Amino acid sequence: MKTCTKCGKTKPRDMFSKNAASKDGLQSNCKACSAERYRRWHEQNADAKREYSRLYCEANAEAMREYNRRWREQNPEKERERHRRWREQNAEKAREKDRRWREANAEAARAYGRHYSKANPHIFRASAARRRASLVQSTPAWSDGETVARIYRVAALATRAFGEQYHVDHIVPLRGKNATGLHVHCNLRVIPARENSRKNAKLDEQLALDRAALARSLGALILRARAALEVL
Repeated sequence: MKTCTKCGKTKPRDMFSKNAASKDGLQSNCKACSAERYRRWHEQNADAKREYSRLYCEANAEAMREYNRRWREQNPEKERERHRRWREQNAEKAREKDRRWREANAEAARAYGRHYSKANPHIFRASAARRRASLVQSTPAWSDGETVARIYRVAALATRAFGEQYHVDHIVPLRGKNATGLHVHCNLRVIPARENSRKNAKLDEQLALDRAALARSLGALILRARAALEVL
């Protein structure tokens, strides 16, 4: 048994950390008191600790990368759970990170998409079914189907003309967080796929109100695409 000099309680020896420099080979404070002291210190010196960690990681970048790699290999379940929690808590950052990666690794992203779709056809079928159901529910009886079809043809025209994928975007998203749009021609625009990916299901309020600007941008896109195809 040993008495803690901090809390004054007598506890079993295994409740004290080892200290080779002391006479009895143990710390004078029990583990609980030591943990509480460290906790308070970290709270009071959070900024200094973060700065120290940052400087250490910068000075030992290669060693830290190797350490993290080994940890991930040895703790795959913990790493997956950590990654899942981070994405849940940082949804916007995660989407932006994914978008930047897809833009920088377009071919790898397409290859991954093909592989994933083959390995998980049920997920893609379910997603396609939800999308179709959403379009049906968002298409009113008065929707001008012919004009909607023309807008989709403009997207295909732009894709051929400019050598990059163009999407038809719903200005007011069909499944937005704060608003639900309709699948009608006046809620559609043609934009590069990378911009559509960046926008995701967010609402561009200014554009949603400025229908004249939307019509001008669509007309200008058609003229540019036709000119580009004539050059080709």
